[in-house]
Amino acid sequence: MRKITQALESWGYECHLLSPTQMIPLSGEFWQDSYEIWYWSNFICAQRCDADLLRLARAYNKEVQIPRPDCPSTPSPV
Repeated sequence: MRKITQALESWGYECHLLSPTQMIPLSGEFWQDSYEIWYWSNFICAQRCDADLLRLARAYNKEVQIPRPDCPSTPSPV
């Protein structure tokens, strides 16, 4: 999984692990070796700062909003 996320990062993408209650960032400094799991999990990868990805993250992470200073503008909620 790490090799895949690194390759996608180099092409301008970011990846997240989808849990039942939140999206956990996997890209860059967020990577942890414990994410190298050997069973089925749901992941999403999209272009960095994609408006739909940011909306999805906001919907998933209702209790905690992670600021995204790396994104020029945050889209309005759907």
